[in-house]
Amino acid sequence: MFYKNNLAAGAFSRVYDITSQDRVYTALPLYHSAGGMIGVGMMIYTGATLVLRRKFSASQFISDIIENDCTVFQVFFFFFFFFFLFFF
Repeated sequence: MFYKNNLAAGAFSRVYDITSQDRVYTALPLYHSAGGMIGVGMMIYTGATLVLRRKFSASQFISDIIENDCTVFQVFFFFFFFFFLFFF
């Protein structure tokens, strides 16, 4: 199973050019396959810093990214679409 996790994390890391200098904000819970496998996997695979929030807040999303100097964020596409539809 770890091999599959590493494969997914490595693929995303290469596609989005994630390096050890990046700070990755994930809005996904770690028990979710994308949050746990890809979010945490990218951190392990590249040495990037993973930024988590105890409980996700759509109203604090942008300020969390700015305050934590995040260079990358990980969310579901539909979340991203609705977030900008309702908040901007």
